[in-house]
Amino acid sequence: AQTMLAYWSASHPVPMVYAAMRQVAASKGLTITEQARFHAMTSMTGADSLINCWAEKAHWNFWRPTTAIHLADTDGNPATDADTGWASLGAVPPYPDEPSGANCVYSGVMNSAKAFFGSDQADFSITGGGSTRSYTSFSAVIPDVIEARILLGIHFRRPDVNGAALGEKVAEFVDANFFNCRAPGQCKQEGRE
Repeated sequence: AQTMLAYWSASHPVPMVYAAMRQVAASKGLTITEQARFHAMTSMTGADSLINCWAEKAHWNFWRPTTAIHLADTDGNPATDADTGWASLGAVPPYPDEPSGANCVYSGVMNSAKAFFGSDQADFSITGGGSTRSYTSFSAVIPDVIEARILLGIHFRRPDVNGAALGEKVAEFVDANFFNCRAPGQCKQEGRE
């Protein structure tokens, strides 16, 4: 089960998450105008989450588990030994660990969708790495992605948790500052359209 979860997250997150958002839009019966607003809001949040994520990666420049495990005898801690034979399940990305890009985008999009509907409840599935996981809430995806990226061997827990927190903060900002009018005509009635 852990290996399946790890490989599920190994696929590129963008096609996975946006396929899920198309399912949500259809199942919620959104009009074409509502769909446009929903996809614009979640896409903008996902993009802004990744932009901020990469700025943080450049700032922290933190090593990944593979490097830390292979060089454990050089970390200044006499209680750790190097294991040069250790390998992750997934290909190690060629950029810093902190924060997790997958968690930035998943959390940003899921929290943005939750804000759009004013509810965490939604039925959808996400397919990747040869398996499909079904969900009944947006927030249920985030712990799975955190755990999956650790099991894949490409992240420490802290970068995954920090990535999820970054995505959530971006979703809150986007919702409060750009997409706080839900229904067509609502903003006009409030003098914001």
